[in-house]
Amino acid sequence: GPRAVQLLREMQGRGFQARTPEYNHAMFACQDKHWATALELFREVESGAVPGVRMDTGTTMAALGACRAGKQWQLAASIFESARAQEVEPSLVLFNAVLGVYATAQQTGKVLETLEEMRFRGVRPDEFTYNTAIGAFAKVGDFRQAGQWLSVMSWEGVSASTVTYNCVLDACANGGNPQRAAELFQEMKDRKVGVDHVTYGSLIHAFAKGGQW
Repeated sequence: GPRAVQLLREMQGRGFQARTPEYNHAMFACQDKHWATALELFREVESGAVPGVRMDTGTTMAALGACRAGKQWQLAASIFESARAQEVEPSLVLFNAVLGVYATAQQTGKVLETLEEMRFRGVRPDEFTYNTAIGAFAKVGDFRQAGQWLSVMSWEGVSASTVTYNCVLDACANGGNPQRAAELFQEMKDRKVGVDHVTYGSLIHAFAKGGQW
């Protein structure tokens, strides 16, 4: 991360013009462990201070990744709006990225708002979208919303995977509903959805939390 930024600065110091890809690569290199540095680079791009460098999908993705690492969900919302203002197309990949930030921060209200906006703009959610949303509800134990979005997936023709069901099971566990967890476990078997150690772990957690030993 820091080495990529050092090289970017060295490049500029020698009089070479940095382009959008160089900024994007440096931001991606920093987005996890050095997320604050990635956001500093983003602000340079957003402000238009660097000639010939402007926001694109890559810039926005890297900035949202940094927000996720730093749990800066409010800043993520601002960045998403800024990207649209600078005519960056709000594609599926960007919606999924901002959903990931909100899910990590357990901002379920923003998750619902984003899903609604996707529908309004005609952006069709994929399995990753639904898994991210359901995972957000799982963290707060909202098994009703998690189950509802599992149903929406079916209506929309998007196949629910082991990961999807595990997220809903986790919601049941955190929400203290072992009965619903057991029903989902049977549904997985009936639909021939594979189970793994996470499936059993969530199911055990649900029964333990529900006091059913």
